[in-house]
Amino acid sequence: MPAKNDDVEIVKLNEETSVVGSLLDSLRAESSAEAEWDSAEPWIPETAGEGIEGTLVHIGSYLSEGFGSDRVLTTWYVDDGSTVWSVIPFHRELRKLILMNRQAEIGDKVALLYTGEKPSPTDPLVTSKGYKVARQAAARHARMKARGDASRVMTADAFSTKLS
Repeated sequence: MPAKNDDVEIVKLNEETSVVGSLLDSLRAESSAEAEWDSAEPWIPETAGEGIEGTLVHIGSYLSEGFGSDRVLTTWYVDDGSTVWSVIPFHRELRKLILMNRQAEIGDKVALLYTGEKPSPTDPLVTSKGYKVARQAAARHARMKARGDASRVMTADAFSTKLS
């Protein structure tokens, strides 16, 4: 006979939450864990050359509502040693770069650079925001650090062409 909900063991609800108990208890624990990330400082670069570098400490999601459609954006939380930054990719190019790095894991070293506004190749009245993203897997970073070669990183540069 199946166990009742309050007897179910929850092994993994998401990447950070492991709870044993009822499903309701696991939802409460998840809500508590998410509240911690709400206090992260949003990374909103304004000037070309602004960037952040640190350790990926959480991967979340953000529901972006507007412009006639809803979409869920993959959100990175990056700890630079003094601040935990939330990186919500509202701009198309940053969104593409984060999706290109969807294999990113907690503990990876990441760097994000805002390269500024660029004119569209097809419409001089339209600009887009440019970004670059570099990521180094945590396991590779540890091996390179042990060899004394932690300055090299794997990069995923921004696409040079814009989608119209």
